[in-house]
Amino acid sequence: MPAVLSGRLTGVAAAPFVLIGILAVALVIIGWRRGAWAQACNRAQLYGLIGFGAISVAGVLTDGVLAAALVAGGLIAHAVWDVIHLDANAVVGRRYAEFCAIFDAVLGFAILWSLF
Repeated sequence: MPAVLSGRLTGVAAAPFVLIGILAVALVIIGWRRGAWAQACNRAQLYGLIGFGAISVAGVLTDGVLAAALVAGGLIAHAVWDVIHLDANAVVGRRYAEFCAIFDAVLGFAILWSLF
């Protein structure tokens, strides 16, 4: 929540995106230094971070319908990601993956529905 509010607190609209980006890069570096990316399960999280981060950046750099479609696509892709990990019983707890998959899918399809 503080990262989201940082734009209002500082008066810089891009502050939340910059702060979250810096934190993501810091976590990747910390994971690399600790050898966390040597495990396949952790590498899957890294690839997901990179992929969903790229979708997020693309959504921020565009506007209007394209931005909404990118956000919806990212949410639906994350729902699929959660279902895959739910089936594999890996990465996060089952209840969290179930909730997140349903929440992301409903929100993603609601955004798509609102576009048309």
